[in-house]
Amino acid sequence: MIECPECGSEIDEEKEEAEFECPECHGLDYGEGFYRCEDCGTLFDLNEEYWHCIHCSDEFGFEGGCRCPECGEPLEDESHCFCCGWPNNQGWIGENYG
Repeated sequence: MIECPECGSEIDEEKEEAEFECPECHGLDYGEGFYRCEDCGTLFDLNEEYWHCIHCSDEFGFEGGCRCPECGEPLEDESHCFCCGWPNNQGWIGENYG
């Protein structure tokens, strides 16, 4: 059994399946995953520590580099997202392929 760090509820990690997709940005946790407390909704890892998504922004911006404001994917070019096409203007294509 592990305990929720927020409310102390006991979680049976063998019965509960760990989650791997962030409920906010849907980024994947490639580690051991995390659990959601059914009583208070807190997300925490197997070490009973608060779980924080490495893909979501914090007060200093995104961890791990610049991300697309539209879909959240890492940006190779800060002015255009190769995944979703942000900012979706044809000027970018004309400037680079014209």
